[in-house]
Amino acid sequence: MGTTKQNLFIFLLICQVLALGFFCTRNNVLKKRLLTAFRVMRTEFSAKEGLVERPTGKENSTGKDISTDEENLWKGYTPTKISHSAEEVKSFAFIKVPKTGSSTMYTILSRFALDRKLDIITPDRHSYLDLDSPEAKGKTWEIGPKNHSKGDVVMHHAIYKNYLYEKYLKKGYKLIVSVREPVAWFKSAVHHYGNAVGHKTAEQMVFDAHAFHHNRIMFHNRQIHYLGFKNPYGSFNMSEVKDFIAKMINRIDIIILNEQYDASLLIMMKKFGWKYSDIFYSKMRLVNTFQHPFSDKAAKKLLLKEYNLKDKIYYDEMNKTWWAQPELKEESFWDEVAYFTALNKRVMSNECPGILKNKHPIILPVTQYHGSLNITFIMCKRILSEWGGLMDCVISYVFKQGDQC
Repeated sequence: MGTTKQNLFIFLLICQVLALGFFCTRNNVLKKRLLTAFRVMRTEFSAKEGLVERPTGKENSTGKDISTDEENLWKGYTPTKISHSAEEVKSFAFIKVPKTGSSTMYTILSRFALDRKLDIITPDRHSYLDLDSPEAKGKTWEIGPKNHSKGDVVMHHAIYKNYLYEKYLKKGYKLIVSVREPVAWFKSAVHHYGNAVGHKTAEQMVFDAHAFHHNRIMFHNRQIHYLGFKNPYGSFNMSEVKDFIAKMINRIDIIILNEQYDASLLIMMKKFGWKYSDIFYSKMRLVNTFQHPFSDKAAKKLLLKEYNLKDKIYYDEMNKTWWAQPELKEESFWDEVAYFTALNKRVMSNECPGILKNKHPIILPVTQYHGSLNITFIMCKRILSEWGGLMDCVISYVFKQGDQC
């Protein structure tokens, strides 16, 4: 009981801090983040202290009873059958922009494609995908394993060119794009490409004009460049930039906003008719950019037109479009985001390690948010694989080199 009281005291103290931040800030985005943080914390605390309503024990596929204490961390359990109105989407293209959470997204989408045995477009090695001149000698990519002329999905690093995607993907594919606030993106990119830039800090790179422009292929308006903007390094033309962004926003089906990753995944899941088990993930190549100092002066210079203003305009429009989605106006949606965040964390840290150890699947029961979920050995193996290992799996699948996953 003493431990419970101590935990309750800490919980209430943190609530007071979050509430103070919520009522003192005028930033609506920050308010949403504080509210989501509170809901995640409330869900985890309630489960830990046994304050949630729990269903009766259920049996997994091995016939063993799953402890209700371990089985349910969601609040307000409601045994409702969930049905998606959307038909399951099985054809999509993901524009894999570096340092936007794209490696994590690759693991989610490749796992979906492998589970459904879809035809994937992929290079034959860990390299960028270049769909230009496929008939040229030394072609290094393939479509497969069944249909070698039209693929269902592509999710590798590639510059988006509509005519090539229309040529090699099946008609009606959905376009998914990840995007990140440009200052945080730049700090992460400099950290990632440290060897190539002599381990300069992000601040040093901004104030060293020669180093920045010498390495512009890695740092200069990289996000808008991946969408196919033809002149990312050239002179600044506001109307050209805005026209391109408007055209692309009309084409994009799903925006994965890095700062609202779980909420973005839930929206994709609902629009695509997918299940919770399709979007469980383990974070890949995570870098905490807050640990890397970056002055206001450096940020202002980075966003000048001679540097990355195009990316800033692009991000601002994508961010505004994301927040305009009707789902975000519903309070219940943010409750579900908190629920999914907590559930995904538990599946990654508790359920999957246990399944990989014991080689026995489990079934998570029906809740108000989803139907029963079958968590299997192969699912956990793929989820917890390193990004490179899963790519090897995709390559062997497409090129029929044997099952490596």
